[in-house]
Amino acid sequence: MKSPFTKKIITALSLSFLYTAAFASTITDYKISGLKKTKPETLTPYLDTFLNKDSEEIDLHEIETTLRTYGIFSDIEVSLTENESDDTSVLNISLKEKITLLPLPFAFYSSNNYGGGLFILNFNAFGKKDVLAAGGMILSDKIFGMFAYSHAPESNSLGWSLFSSAGKTDHTVTDINDKELNKYYTTGFSFSAGLSESLNSFCTLSQNIGYSYNNFSECDYEDSHNISGSLSFNANFSDWNGYFLLTKSLNFRGGIDYSSVNDFSENAAFSLTLQNNFFTSRIRSIIDIKASYQHGVSIENKTSASDCGLKIISGNFVSSELGLARFSLEGAVYKSSAITMSLLGSYEADFAKDYDDSAAICHGPGFGFYVYLEKIALPALGFTYSYNVNKKYSTFNFSLGASF
Repeated sequence: MKSPFTKKIITALSLSFLYTAAFASTITDYKISGLKKTKPETLTPYLDTFLNKDSEEIDLHEIETTLRTYGIFSDIEVSLTENESDDTSVLNISLKEKITLLPLPFAFYSSNNYGGGLFILNFNAFGKKDVLAAGGMILSDKIFGMFAYSHAPESNSLGWSLFSSAGKTDHTVTDINDKELNKYYTTGFSFSAGLSESLNSFCTLSQNIGYSYNNFSECDYEDSHNISGSLSFNANFSDWNGYFLLTKSLNFRGGIDYSSVNDFSENAAFSLTLQNNFFTSRIRSIIDIKASYQHGVSIENKTSASDCGLKIISGNFVSSELGLARFSLEGAVYKSSAITMSLLGSYEADFAKDYDDSAAICHGPGFGFYVYLEKIALPALGFTYSYNVNKKYSTFNFSLGASF
């Protein structure tokens, strides 16, 4: 015989089950409002996955985060409208589109370079969330023009990309102590094409092939024709916390290049980024780990410290072996409907192979200041300063309009 207490528990659980069953419903449709430039079919492959699902299985915050990762929407609202008469629900998506087509003048000044330029950017080309960029820049050591177009992969179709560039560059090569070792000049062009496949909602597999030509002057280097091929894997997960888009990403890339000067060479790269709330949603912690390795590569194709993300080593330093580990804290100090302003502090440890084949380990602090625009899919202003404790020199970068 059941005790009165047991009977109460069973009754409470039964009522809870009946309440849940009574208000659980099946999603039979979705409604999107606020689209002006974006074509509805850009969103339907994702939203179709929620049809015929139980409303209790749906995480509205996850839907908002996914739509925010598109980079073209602001003021996203997601809700459910339930019809108790037939146990069905409608998923409601209310959006405001960011300004994604704009002429972008920009300028920057750093410890190694300065200059500016103009690009025409469209982060929602043809309303399909494609990215188009065309323009040029004039820097203290480079005149450069480029065109790029990319289409992200969907669950039912491949992504693809095209890139071409041409320019003239005055190269200054330094050692890890920022002492000038060499200077040479190149005129050349390049183009590449790639395909990408979405393995699931978080992982992408990509392959790329390209060609470049470099004409050297005022140096002993031979002109070179280069063919490159690479395969990469990327996993990315994001979560919007109201201030920042917290990202966790993992990337592996491997490639084989052929040069008319150096024959075949191999390269590999790895990167890991982990962003999380730091006690409060206003502050995010950022862990960055990166590594780059090249074997048999010619000097013009070696990876620079800035390309690998190293901030405390001169951007004019290039090497076949680079690595970094960095911990940062970024806090939102001001937020409005138009902008978000943040301060960043970091500490970094770098590994590099110098020109005499010696291995060097450097470390040092850094800080930065950023302004993000809520209505435009680009940062408006950025400043970073880093100090190399071992080599006793500093690097800085200030950008207005975008960061390149």
